[in-house]
Formats: sequence, C-alpha cells, structure tokens
Amino acid sequence: MESAIYSNQGDEYQRLIALHWVVRLLYEDDMEWVQMEAIASPDTQERILVEDIVVNYKDGHKLYIQAKKNHPYRRAWSLSDSQDMLFNARNQLKKDATGRVSFYSRTPFPEYNCSDGLIAKTIRN
Repeated sequence: MESAIYSNQGDEYQRLIALHWVVRLLYEDDMEWVQMEAIASPDTQERILVEDIVVNYKDGHKLYIQAKKNHPYRRAWSLSDSQDMLFNARNQLKKDATGRVSFYSRTPFPEYNCSDGLIAKTIRN
C-alpha cells in the first residue's frame, strides 16, 4: 500500500510539471503540443525514450522531460543514481539531434555539463 502512495505522489508531481507546460502552451506561440507518457512521437511514430512529458515546438524541435519527485532514498541525485536516466537521455538525443532533455526533481541533481542538450532542474513545491 505504501508503494502505491509514493507512486501516486510521483504521478502528481509529473502532472504538475505537465500542467506548467500546458499553461505555457496556451500563452506562448512557439509551442505546438504537449504530451504526457509519450510512447511514440505523434508526428514520426518513433519510440520515445524520455517519455514523461514531451513538448513539441513549431520549429520542429522537441523538449523531452523526465520528472522524478524525489530520489528513492531522499538524498541528492548522484551521477551513478542518474545513470539509467542519462543513458536514455543520450540515446534520445542521438535519435533526435535537435531535441533537448530536461530532468525535474524536488531533490537536487548534480551539476551536469549542459552543453549537449541536457538540463537539470530542482523544483520544490
């Protein structure tokens, strides 16, 4: 039962991040659509590896968002903790050279070298 509660809280955090992007979609002219739990891109049908939230811009580039409410052990993320997420991000950017990947979490991420399209954000509510 406890794991279901934590899972729902993580889903709620993801929905809040998605809501932020949907509101931006309504007010900003450069976005075309926002998708949650994206399995494949609606325009290309290509599998998406960083699938929590995808934002498509009118110029054709996409922002892929990975949202994790907290580190599983409630500590700052380390590079080794982020290994699977970084692996998926790297492969997503290989598939989509114009894309960007953002990581969102309430627990801090390490300072990544963001020159390759990676952005890490710590969002506390």
